[in-house]
Amino acid sequence: MYNAYESWSLNAEIEYEFGNFTLSSITNIQENENDWALPGDFADTNDGIFATEHAVWEAWSEELRIQSDFDGMFNFLLGGLYQETTREFFQWVTFGGGGFLNWNSAAPAGLEHVTYNKESFTDGETFSVFGEVQLALTDRLEATAGVRYIDESKDSSFVQPYVHPVGIAALGWEAGGLTADQSFQEWQPEATMSYDLSDDVTLYAAYKTAYKSGGFSNGAVFAAVSQEKDFTFDPETASGFEIGMKSTLLDNQLRFNATAYSYEFEDLQLDYFDSAAIVFLTINAGKATSEGFEVDLEYAPYSVAGLTLRGTVAYNKAEYDQFIAPCFDGQSVAEGCSTDLPGYPGKPGYDISGQATGMAPEMSATAGFSYDGELANGWMFGIGGDVLYSDEYNASAMGHPYAWRDSYTMVNAMAYVGSGNWMLKLLGKNLSDEMVISGTLEGANSGAIAGRSQADLIGYGGPGRTVELQLRLSL
Repeated sequence: MYNAYESWSLNAEIEYEFGNFTLSSITNIQENENDWALPGDFADTNDGIFATEHAVWEAWSEELRIQSDFDGMFNFLLGGLYQETTREFFQWVTFGGGGFLNWNSAAPAGLEHVTYNKESFTDGETFSVFGEVQLALTDRLEATAGVRYIDESKDSSFVQPYVHPVGIAALGWEAGGLTADQSFQEWQPEATMSYDLSDDVTLYAAYKTAYKSGGFSNGAVFAAVSQEKDFTFDPETASGFEIGMKSTLLDNQLRFNATAYSYEFEDLQLDYFDSAAIVFLTINAGKATSEGFEVDLEYAPYSVAGLTLRGTVAYNKAEYDQFIAPCFDGQSVAEGCSTDLPGYPGKPGYDISGQATGMAPEMSATAGFSYDGELANGWMFGIGGDVLYSDEYNASAMGHPYAWRDSYTMVNAMAYVGSGNWMLKLLGKNLSDEMVISGTLEGANSGAIAGRSQADLIGYGGPGRTVELQLRLSL
């Protein structure tokens, strides 16, 4: 099992001021390459499923914008963006057991022990224009309103050049492929009002929108019944309101911010692992709502130089308003699974409308401190710690009833000492040794195929208790 990832980017920004205007150019070039190999059923057995993948993503973009700087109440911003992207995807999968590893002399050279392989490409082109009007209505009241138009096209192809004869007979997969030509257009308006209650307190209210492009699941599997809709997913959009306050109080000793929000999501994009097909896909949930509030503060009293106290509290009620999720492996009719409810195309579904979205605890909070002090002869020291609390949450975006995780409290701490050009620091992370799961999937070949009622549920666990000693030298 291995993973090799390489990424680089180049960003160039140029600004030119003339008169009451500033012209800006932002050029960006990116590339990342990812290679991995792993047991596809996440089981270390000789008759398991093994996969390796090579994927490359490249993009370049150019953005131009002009900002005015008039003395009066009116200013504006205009701009445009052009971007091209390319994704290349190659994968090779081998099944152990069931005859899949038998030599197939008729296979193309190098694929004699391969169950199937995939080749997929997606080329994208984006054009966007945007504008914003900025109004200083009074010395304390400001308003901005703007809109962005997005026009995208994506051309994708998927080919499964080879499938082992046993794979064709047992699983219905076959050599072949399909293409998809997608186009998306979206308008994104937004507006903000801000009022300076005093020199230290600002109130604001905003209407905001968000957009995430649709696309193509390059890693899907091709079968005789495959259609374009099995591989494609729609854009995700969001819109909503928030109100808040930003303040610096007590003669700049206390920073206090608070925000309340309510957002609605359409076609929420979710990662889904189809344990029967052994493939990761992106699918759309119908609708979801997220609403709540956040409060954060930081206090640095003049009376105790070097001391900083900090804390946050957040409440977030995130629910699916409309989502027919794919049934989990082994789910019964009594548990809600129904062939009359279409989940992922070709699979039965169950209605989880009204349930919490994945990775969304209702309450979370942090509290911490840091203290930096001085010793004799130029020596410095510091100590600090944070406590993080999370409510219970469901680690599955598909509403799996066994993916609920209990609430937890995590403790981090640090201490350092240094002088001049060196520093020795001791870091302790997750000192309470909490097992935090950030996502789940069903283990392939662990359910009905293995003679069990349900598939194993696999979780992505964060690191446990770690202690690290750092030495930093400045030469």
